[in-house]
Amino acid sequence: TRDERSRTRLVAGVVGGGPGGLAVACALAKRGYDVRVYEALSQPPPPDSKEWGNPERSYQLGIGARGQNALTELGAWDAVLANCQPALGRLSFDDEGNSVATLRRDKLYTTQVLQRDRLQSALLSHVRDVHGSCVNVKFGVECTGVEAGSDKRTAITLRDAEGIESTILCDVVIGADGAASAVRSYLAENGVKSRRYVDDNKLVYKTLALRNITGRFATTTKVTMPDGSTEPSDEKVRFDETNWGGRSKSGITFDALPTSDGHMICVVLFKPDDERLAKMEPTAEAARNFFKDLFPFLLPYMEDADLERFAQKSPKNLPSFSYTYPKLHHGNVALLGDAIHAVKPYFGQGVNSAFEDVVILSKALAMATARVNARTSTEAMDDVTVDTPDSVLEGLDEYSRERAKDAESLVKVSRSFDRPGKLGTFLFVFPLILDTICNKLFGPALCEKSSIAILSDMKYSYSEGAARKRRDRFVQGAIFAAILSFVLFVARGVFSFVRAAIAS
Repeated sequence: TRDERSRTRLVAGVVGGGPGGLAVACALAKRGYDVRVYEALSQPPPPDSKEWGNPERSYQLGIGARGQNALTELGAWDAVLANCQPALGRLSFDDEGNSVATLRRDKLYTTQVLQRDRLQSALLSHVRDVHGSCVNVKFGVECTGVEAGSDKRTAITLRDAEGIESTILCDVVIGADGAASAVRSYLAENGVKSRRYVDDNKLVYKTLALRNITGRFATTTKVTMPDGSTEPSDEKVRFDETNWGGRSKSGITFDALPTSDGHMICVVLFKPDDERLAKMEPTAEAARNFFKDLFPFLLPYMEDADLERFAQKSPKNLPSFSYTYPKLHHGNVALLGDAIHAVKPYFGQGVNSAFEDVVILSKALAMATARVNARTSTEAMDDVTVDTPDSVLEGLDEYSRERAKDAESLVKVSRSFDRPGKLGTFLFVFPLILDTICNKLFGPALCEKSSIAILSDMKYSYSEGAARKRRDRFVQGAIFAAILSFVLFVARGVFSFVRAAIAS
C-alpha cells in the first residue's frame, strides 16, 4: 500500500528564497506540497516600492526566452512582467556622441529587464497571493546542516537571526541556495561532486545610475533581420528601451540595462589591478574625469551624487564558473540554479536556466508519480495524482539524469566565451563569424547559428546545443578540408602544366 503521507501534503523544504527558490515553491505548491522556504537574507521591499528607484538596491537581470517560457508554465510570468522594462535592442555611441540603436527582429521573445531583488519580490508577492495557504516563506533564517532523518525524510537544521536553532523533517529538500550551497555540502558526502574553475580571466565591477534618459531617442536605427542581415529603419527608439554597451581601448567595458523606474543601471567591468579604478580618489570629480576620458558620451546622464558613490564603492566580484556532477541529487535532496551551474552574467543564462531547472524538476515529479501510481493504484485509493515518497525518489532521479549534462554543458560553453588575452578574443570572435557565414551559405541543416544564439534557443537543451555545435565544427572542418584539397589539386595541376610548358 502507499505511504500514509500520500493522503496528506508532503512537506518540501526549500533552502534559498531567491528567484529560483520561490519559483520552485510555486511548482511544488501546484503539485500539492506543504512548502517551507528559508532565506538567509532579509525580505526585499514590495515590487511597487519607491525604494527601487535607488540604483544601489540591486543589479539587473534580463529574462529571455527560456525564463519567460518557464515562468509562464509556472503561472508567474504576468506578476513578473508587470515590473519589467523591455530591451528591444542595443544602443551604441560613436566618438561624437551620436547614438545608434540596433533592434532585434531575429528573436521571438523580447528580453525583459528588472532588478534581481525586484524579481524576487514579484515572485514573493505571487507566491503569497496565489499559494499562500500552502507556502510559508521565512527570511533571516540560515540553513546550517542537512542530514538523513527517519521514515524516508531528511532533517534540515536552521538558525534564525537571534541564533535560535530548530530542525524540521521534510519529504523532499531542494537546495536553491546559490553557488556556495550549504545543501550541496551535504550532498558532497553522498556522491555529488562539483567542479569550480580557476578564474583566469578575472574581472570586477562597479555600478552607477544613468539618469535623465526619459524622452530621448536614438539618432539612427538599424534592424537585425531573421537571416542575420542588418537594414536601416525609420523607427523611433527610446533610450530606455535598449541596453547600452561600449569598450575602451584599454579593455574597460560598460553595459547598461534599463529599469521601469526611468533610469539605467550601468555596470563598469575592469581588471582588478586597473590603477585608474583601483586607486581612484573618492570624489565625484575623479569619477567624472574617468568617464570623460573613456566614455564621454555617458556624462550627460550622470549626476554628481552617483559619481561620488561610484568613486567610493569597492569593486565587486563576478561569480566563478562551476557545475555539479555526475548527479544533482541524493535520495530526496536535490539542487538547482547556481548550485548546479554558476556562470558569469554575460549571456543572460543564469536566472533563465534556474527557472528552466524548476520546470524540468516539476515535470520529472509528475511523470514519476504517474508511473508509480500506475503500478500501485487501486480503485479504493483516493487521489492517485498526488506525489508520494516513492515517486519523489524516482522523480528526482529522473530530473538529475536529464539536467546534469545540461548543467555541465551550459558552464563549459559559457566559459569558452571567457578565455583571456588576444587568443581568447580570437577564439570568441572567429567562431561567431564562421557560424554566421556557414549558416548563410549552407543553411541550418548543415550549420546552425552561433553558440551564443543556441543558448537562448528553446529548440535545444544546453547539452543538445553543445552537441550540435560539435557536429557543426566537424562539418565545417570537412568543408574546409575539401576546399583545401581542391585548391591543392588545382595547384598541382597548374604546377605540372607550367613545368611541362617550360620543359617543352
